[in-house]
Amino acid sequence: MHYSLAFLLGAVLLQWQTELPPVQSFALLPVMAVAAWRLRLLRIPLVILAGFLWAAADAQLSLQQRLPVAFEQQQIEVGGRIVDSPQYGESSQSFRFLIEQVTDHPNFPVPMLVRLSWYDRTLSLAPGQYWNLQLRLKTPRGLMNPAAFDYEGWLFSVGIAAKGYVRDAPSNRQDEARFRTTALHRLRERIRSQIAGRLGNRRAGAVLRALTIGDRSGFSDADWALFRSSGTSHLIAISGLHIGIAGGVIFWLTGSLWRRSPRLCLRFPAQQASACGAIVGAFCYAALAGFPIPTQRALLMLLVVMGGLLLRAGVRPLHGLALALILVVMIDPIAPLTPGFWLSFAAVGVIVAALQNRTGRSSRVADLIRIQWLISIGLAPLILFWQQHLPAVAPLVNLIAVPLFSLLIIPLSLIAVAVSLLSAGFGAWLILVCGWLIEWSLRLMELAAENPWQLPLPGARSALHWLALTAGVLLLLLPRGLPGRWLGLILPLPFLLVPGSVPTPPHGGFFVTMFDVGQGMAVAVRTANHTLVYDGGPKYSPEFDAGTGIVAPYLKELAIERIDRLVVSNGDADHSGGVAGLLAQIPAVSIVSGEPGRLLAHSSSRCRAGDKWRWDGVDFSLLHPDEESARWRGNDASCVLRIESAAGSLLITGDIESPAERRLIDCCRERLRADIVTVPHHGSATSSTRPFVDAVAADFALVSSGYLNRYGFPRAAVVERWLSSGAQLATTAESGAIRLRVLPKVGVAGPIRHRQQGRRYWNYPPP
Repeated sequence: MHYSLAFLLGAVLLQWQTELPPVQSFALLPVMAVAAWRLRLLRIPLVILAGFLWAAADAQLSLQQRLPVAFEQQQIEVGGRIVDSPQYGESSQSFRFLIEQVTDHPNFPVPMLVRLSWYDRTLSLAPGQYWNLQLRLKTPRGLMNPAAFDYEGWLFSVGIAAKGYVRDAPSNRQDEARFRTTALHRLRERIRSQIAGRLGNRRAGAVLRALTIGDRSGFSDADWALFRSSGTSHLIAISGLHIGIAGGVIFWLTGSLWRRSPRLCLRFPAQQASACGAIVGAFCYAALAGFPIPTQRALLMLLVVMGGLLLRAGVRPLHGLALALILVVMIDPIAPLTPGFWLSFAAVGVIVAALQNRTGRSSRVADLIRIQWLISIGLAPLILFWQQHLPAVAPLVNLIAVPLFSLLIIPLSLIAVAVSLLSAGFGAWLILVCGWLIEWSLRLMELAAENPWQLPLPGARSALHWLALTAGVLLLLLPRGLPGRWLGLILPLPFLLVPGSVPTPPHGGFFVTMFDVGQGMAVAVRTANHTLVYDGGPKYSPEFDAGTGIVAPYLKELAIERIDRLVVSNGDADHSGGVAGLLAQIPAVSIVSGEPGRLLAHSSSRCRAGDKWRWDGVDFSLLHPDEESARWRGNDASCVLRIESAAGSLLITGDIESPAERRLIDCCRERLRADIVTVPHHGSATSSTRPFVDAVAADFALVSSGYLNRYGFPRAAVVERWLSSGAQLATTAESGAIRLRVLPKVGVAGPIRHRQQGRRYWNYPPP
């Protein structure tokens, strides 16, 4: 077991590196294998180093398969195949596409797996279809923000080599003669239609599709908000966790039934029968999900553990789990980047440990309930680490929901869809029963989500916090009667009650963070005791918006429980799309907007020039729009906010264009001078006029824009204008989130570029 953990440690250590080791170092692998065999004292360090280099070699190969930068933004004629069911957005559908041939670029690397968006929802796309398409691709970059989900790392972990969209071209056509589907695809589509026919568009139908075939496209914004706020997101779609739990439950059920027949036990031992049942059941479940990569990893893990039992190899379950661990990491060294890897191994590890630590002659049902409760406890640190928040009721909800889903809803759902394929009438009745159970569980989640109380989680949790929490949970998982087990209740308390170290601005200073939200805007400003957020960024899909996924995690990491003032510059979606998600996570004391009428779901007042307030020695004043604000519409209605102290100043301009810039120059030219400025309207040609740039005379000009955005922002002329004025210009597209500190006796310190500071080897470096 310790060698497997050492190899895993080496692979995990690589994931924290900013650069890969030289290719020549990979030649040391066979040397270290021989040395580890001969030198017993150095065996563990050598295994760690071997895991590190093995993962590095695999990562080097994966990076070489990504789209070369030379092919970005070119029109490329390709032929290839759709490999999964499309996910629907408001105006598009997205899907994975395997490029098999390229007609106009002989040096284009094929095959290549890409993720495409097609801005035409009327097309009926399905897995197996072969299409000739005209594409525009770009490298698989993601947004780079502190405390936020690393989308770039996720794309790397699932093998996506490029992102792009289908251009509207006459050459786009389906080659029906090359259409190739499988019985599995047809089965998944049939199950999808069976569920839709019985439950329609009800929420229960969306959950049932997610649990049986891994289709999450039916969830609304409200559904995802519910899962997050109740701490149950990990239960709602097939993942490695589900495969691990399903395999363990089927193993137990098969053994329980098999042992009731002495004749069967004489023909074939119950343990081997249980292993067969677990393998077959887990394989079928992963197949229904379409064999996504997380389920493949979990299935391999289960095959090794159960294969040892089936072959009577004399392998103890924990040793089998260790063998599975090292095999999964060797075959897929990127696996430790994914939550499913840790959740599935942890779930199976808890099950194995619980079965080995049985005491007395407790009933099978009692054992099963105990195992489910132990799984809930054992997974708590991992769920908290990956979700980065913990509603106060989440542990209790999971103690109920995990057994409810794994013992009742998931098995009954699988039985229901199987029966519906054989007997439509009886299957329809079972699907309706599943729908009722799911609706009941959703009501439970709603009750949990309505509880506003949160556990007092400290910000910036240190390694010691996590170590204490993990040690406490491991102690709680030990068998009853062992000395020191009671410490499991004490050790997690520092994690919950002792605050982490959070950098705080001194009196008279302030910290500025411009988030990387793509083509949109979101800025946070912190003083010693107050927080202001300017804009919530865009909404990207029903599952993800900048407020929920970028701004809120950052504030929670800093232990900020409320926003003292939220300024929404205007009503455009790239500025206000994430507001609802942000407020669902962190409440705001006050909301002001340049267009409050467009924020229908939130009570807000209008920004008015002349409004002022002072926080912790820092002055805030609104410069625009003026008292005739009714005449300003759209971009020019944006709130313009000036923040200043003796240490320095910041001007946040929103989306203003030349008319608003002229008005500001006429009314308050002397108040435009600032050390830091957010470049108006993402650097468009209709903003940043020469008189305005000269009046601001900033030292730092920050641009919030998306990488290779379709508008071409920031425009080259605008960039040149700010640079020629003496400003240092930074864009979120190139730098990721940008942070500056305005400090007494120091002035402006920074900028800190998160694409540089928080970079891992898979992240594209700043230019």
